[in-house]
Amino acid sequence: MSERTRPETPKPRFTFDQLARRTVTVETADGWVLHADLIEPPVHEAAVVLGHAMMLNRKRVDWPPGRGLASTLAQHGFAVLNADLRGHGESTPHASPQVDWSYDDLVFHDTPALIRAARERWPEVPLALVGHSLFGHVAAAYVAMQPDSPVRAVVGLAANIWLRHLEPNRLRWWRKRLYAEFVALIIALFGYAPVRLLRQGTDDEAATYFRQIVSWIRSGRWTTLDGRDYLAAFQSARVPALNVVGGRDHFLCAPENAARMWDYWGGPFEQWVIDHIWGLRYVPGHIGIAMNPACRPVWRRVAAWLRAALEVEEQVPEVTAEDQG
Repeated sequence: MSERTRPETPKPRFTFDQLARRTVTVETADGWVLHADLIEPPVHEAAVVLGHAMMLNRKRVDWPPGRGLASTLAQHGFAVLNADLRGHGESTPHASPQVDWSYDDLVFHDTPALIRAARERWPEVPLALVGHSLFGHVAAAYVAMQPDSPVRAVVGLAANIWLRHLEPNRLRWWRKRLYAEFVALIIALFGYAPVRLLRQGTDDEAATYFRQIVSWIRSGRWTTLDGRDYLAAFQSARVPALNVVGGRDHFLCAPENAARMWDYWGGPFEQWVIDHIWGLRYVPGHIGIAMNPACRPVWRRVAAWLRAALEVEEQVPEVTAEDQG
């Protein structure tokens, strides 16, 4: 599908009030305990592991509470595991000079633990990974590195990596370089990234995590700490992927930057740029694409894309109610 083509918006099958919710914990292989919300519709034909952006937590991908992205996917027949990655939200301890983790830990420990939990809970249905920003590219990196995983589709919302050869705009690149060096200085001073102190988000980030990201920007290679190349592994991916970018995301995930990264994806790929032709009340940026309820029509279309990618059919007829959102 061309990114200039607006797909039809499906109607929700269930009301928000029909969704069952409870909190669970998931233990990773290296001992972290992740907290997550299980959101289940009365009937589901597929499952989704959903993750949040850098410097945020799981509450921000179901915002407004109980009526956001996570709940909208559940409205369309998806069982959803919406998780706090390590050090975020309730998955404590939080980042500090004494509490550290890497980007690789998110890829090789948190992601497989969440996949395992989803498969144990919903073994009979196909599984997709959906992530805003950070978890979007973490999920893609995992699937690329583990092509035999049970994941059948990947969706990113504003998911991309900052590398020089992926950034066509020289001025924007130098802004990114300056930002990276500023972050490196902050980490050297504090021993971690004090995001809340700087009022840049809701959750602090670990030193090794941010140093790894800075190293990619300096070197031009998106690699593990032991040198394996995530971007090169993209060519091994075979599952369909979708990246959804806000038309006002001019810096963190500019559409042309994201498209260059996802061009490496070995499976079928589409990118949607959400601009004025989508008929929303506004054109979203980096955060709004996953948090602003004005984007609910987009989230519903993502659900339809997932259903097609996973090749699942509805098992019950649509229901109508005033509270469908």
